[in-house]
Amino acid sequence: MVILSIGLVGLGSLGISAARSVTVAGRKSALTNAAARHMESALDSLRQGKSLAGGPVDVARTARGDTIRRSIQVSGTLRSITVFVRPARASGNVRPDTFSITSNVYLP
Repeated sequence: MVILSIGLVGLGSLGISAARSVTVAGRKSALTNAAARHMESALDSLRQGKSLAGGPVDVARTARGDTIRRSIQVSGTLRSITVFVRPARASGNVRPDTFSITSNVYLP
């Protein structure tokens, strides 16, 4: 009986760990999705000929308080766009490490 109960406790903790992992992955996916939306918006604006401010710019805050910043570097006809996402401290199990995605666009 003791072995069975220890096994069931272990199985329960495994289920809790799996649920936590799924929650963290879902939260990180939502942050990545927000960064990709802002990246695509900046790329579309540049392709349409709209000028965007260079340097770090506060773009938005999500409903949970995450900060999204955009940086544009200009080098001749090449534009390099980087979107930084910093999760809010109260973002569940996601560590508040800033991550970024970068894309380049050539505008002749």
